[in-house]
Amino acid sequence: MQRLQDATAVKALDFINEVIAKWQLLRPMAQFECAVAIGESSPWIVADTTLSQALISILNNSADASPEHVRIQTRWTQ
Repeated sequence: MQRLQDATAVKALDFINEVIAKWQLLRPMAQFECAVAIGESSPWIVADTTLSQALISILNNSADASPEHVRIQTRWTQ
């Protein structure tokens, strides 16, 4: 699969922060709050551009539906 060849291992929290930073460039007027999981260390994930684009689409849909406030919450378990 082409997507797997382009994928890289990255800490989930770093990936999420990168996606949010890209989204902020696209939607600088979007108001949001980000609640980050605390306690468990950030797991490693395999991420590619498709996952990043999907998350940005979700964030855009959220901003369209609620332009005054978007809440982003992250958490993970073992």
